Order: sequence, then structure tokens, then C-alpha cells
Amino acid sequence: MMVPNKAPYNVPGKVFLKTGGILMILFGLACIGSGAGGSVGVALSYETLGLLFVLLAGLAVAGIVFLVSGIVGLVNCSKLERATTCHVFGIIAGGASVIGMLLITLLMGSDVNAVLDAYGGLYILPPLSTTLYIIGAIKNRKAKPTLMSKGIKRR
Repeated sequence: MMVPNKAPYNVPGKVFLKTGGILMILFGLACIGSGAGGSVGVALSYETLGLLFVLLAGLAVAGIVFLVSGIVGLVNCSKLERATTCHVFGIIAGGASVIGMLLITLLMGSDVNAVLDAYGGLYILPPLSTTLYIIGAIKNRKAKPTLMSKGIKRR
């Protein structure tokens, strides 16, 4: 009995891309919700909180980047020909993660304990998900030339 639509080759980065993509989608949705909701709340308040509004709007934008990157990784995790696209999206999401962590640290001050208390275990989620995502994309990129030289093509 033959399984339909099964790839004729092993995709080494599939699990990493899928796991990283799911984590990025979840984190992106959380960022969009909290950033957009917080931005509206700050905009409607009587006080002008310019820096906080900019940071919350940036959080919403980073959430969109994470959401799009996660969807791209999840959809293309078993397609070796899309490994470069996944790698580029992983680098973009990694940059957004680093910028976001720097902005959060600037907002909270240099007190790392305050940042960890405010965000708990969620503070580690962006770097963890982007690391898994990029590892999966690199594994797929390295497997791509090997399979192409053997003449195996995806249908």
C-alpha cells in the first residue's frame, strides 16, 4: 500500500522548522494581541505616553513578522526548494527578536530580574523559536544540493 503525497526523500530540518514555526505563530499572535490592544489603550488614555505607544506598536509589528515567518516555515517545512526562503524569514524574525529584546530591556532598565519577573518564561520564547527555525532551514539547505545531485526532484 502506497501513501499518497509522501516525499521520496528524507527532509532533515522538517521537525525543527515545524516546531519553530508553531512557536513563532503562537508568539506572533500573542504579540499582535498585546501590542495592538496596549497601543489602543495608551492612545485612548488622557496622558501622552509616546515611548510606550511606540514600543507597543513595535511589539505588534514584531508579532506580524513572527506570524508570517511561522506560517511560511510551517507551510514549507517539507519542501527543500523553499529552504532559502525559510532561512531568510528566520533571519528577519531573529532580527526582530533581538531588537524587541533590546527595546524591552531599555524599557525595563538594566535590571534583568525585573524583565524576567515581568515576562517569566516567555522571554526565552523568541530566541528559542527563531533558533529552531533557522537550524531547520539550514539543515534543509544543506540537504538540497545532495538530493539535486542524485537527480531526485519533488513532484
